[in-house]
Amino acid sequence: MKILKVTLLIVFSLVLAACEIELTSAGNNDEEHSDVALIVRKMTAETEIIDHGELYDFELEGESNKLTLKSNLKRIDINGSYNEIIIVDDDYIDRLIIKGNRNTFTIEHDDVDINEIVIEGDDNYLVFSQCQSLVDVGENNQILLLEDVQCEIVE
Repeated sequence: MKILKVTLLIVFSLVLAACEIELTSAGNNDEEHSDVALIVRKMTAETEIIDHGELYDFELEGESNKLTLKSNLKRIDINGSYNEIIIVDDDYIDRLIIKGNRNTFTIEHDDVDINEIVIEGDDNYLVFSQCQSLVDVGENNQILLLEDVQCEIVE
């Protein structure tokens, strides 16, 4: 019986380590962001739809995931490679940060405005409507604007 309990504890620990999910309040002193939830996913080769009812920041650490992010996004931070991210039912995102390589970022509808885009990785593919500011310090990133509006390129 003791061996079974130890085995179950080890299996449970491995499952938790493989896919850590956090939902917390964003921890900074700025009152503007005190109502923003933080959703963190640490996973590999998963498919998931993220649909949070209130304003949230999303962080991904992992590879080869296919994620659909629905409405109320404030900030997206991608720290992994070979991920496919699709934005659904949102029209404004404050900040998109991509630190990994070979990620694909697309939108379902052609009316998503991203205030600031920061790309630190290489070979990423992004499709969006418009942006205000673009910082691309990576190499071979492809950025497709659906509207005839130029992003201010910051170096």
